[in-house]
Amino acid sequence: MEGDLVVVYERYDSMKPVKVTENGVLQNRFGVFKHSDWIGKAFGSKVFSSKGGFVYLLAPTPELWTLVLSHRTQILYIADISFVVMYLEIVPGCGARVRDWEWILDYFSCTCNCSKRACLYI
Repeated sequence: MEGDLVVVYERYDSMKPVKVTENGVLQNRFGVFKHSDWIGKAFGSKVFSSKGGFVYLLAPTPELWTLVLSHRTQILYIADISFVVMYLEIVPGCGARVRDWEWILDYFSCTCNCSKRACLYI
């Protein structure tokens, strides 16, 4: 498990991503946790500090990863954009109102007559 990325579950509203190293240490309100104690443990294990506190070592699933990220920026790639356009049945000539996506107008090289509102005309 050395070199692995784990999600340290401290409590229901506090999780952190941690890369496990032989000499690494995690210190939080529940105590001091040595990474060397984590090596060899399975995901889902409950590990204790010398102070008696504990945390859970969880596998970094996509769902957990989105929760532990400090930002919520979503990157849309060409395949994602084309799927959304196809799903919404957007065709040339129709108008679609897009919220907070002013950047997409530049991406599609479209013109928008709206000043602050983002409108996408294809």
